[in-house]
Amino acid sequence: MTVFICLDDNNGQMFNRRRQSRDRTVTEDILSTSRGHRLYISSYSKPLLDSVLQDENTAADITVDDAFPETAPENAFCFAEDIPMSKLIDKTDRLIIYRWNRVYPKDVSLDIKPEDSFKLTGCSEFKGYSHEKITREVYER
Repeated sequence: MTVFICLDDNNGQMFNRRRQSRDRTVTEDILSTSRGHRLYISSYSKPLLDSVLQDENTAADITVDDAFPETAPENAFCFAEDIPMSKLIDKTDRLIIYRWNRVYPKDVSLDIKPEDSFKLTGCSEFKGYSHEKITREVYER
């Protein structure tokens, strides 16, 4: 399973039950990377992809399922925006982290240390739509 997650510089994931930030360039990268595979998202993440879900061609490749940590198959691509990574760690063979390169308020943090279970195999930076720099880290088993 490939899991996408967005974090700030302090591994913050959410604040007050909301995403810390959003950037359409990150969403486009997630969709590009998962193209040809089923992408599982929770109902919380659905508003980020509403325009894509309205397109019959791409909607067929996206499954909105709050139980995807338990139900998604091993070869799935998953966006774990509001899901604790510990629920997915046993099934995950690739983790893609997008870092905002900022510090935001947080009350939910990444609940694993990627380096304990994965090896960093790639790191790149790109200009986001709302962020000057976004870092994309790829970890693999």
